[in-house]
Amino acid sequence: MGRAARWLPGGPFDKGYGKEAVNRFVEQEWSDSLILFLHRYSKTDRALLEKNIDDLKTLAKQANRRSKIVAVQDRSYGLLIGLAPFDVELLRDVKNLTS
Repeated sequence: MGRAARWLPGGPFDKGYGKEAVNRFVEQEWSDSLILFLHRYSKTDRALLEKNIDDLKTLAKQANRRSKIVAVQDRSYGLLIGLAPFDVELLRDVKNLTS
């Protein structure tokens, strides 16, 4: 693949793969590297998080470019990042959130 697949509602990735791509990504075997934080943030902290996310996107693109120049591992890796409003009430009926 090699290119960033940008998830835009109604966009080509959404139309071609739908939520199935995200579901399959999340279902992979994970150590402690897959974490969903549901926090409240101030405007200042949210801006700082958004800046760090932008920096991480840049780093991921640079790493992908470098992988084309030098030998890389045979395995592909996915990086799912984002920051969006979330209604915690959607999880009201979910049991065992902390297990």
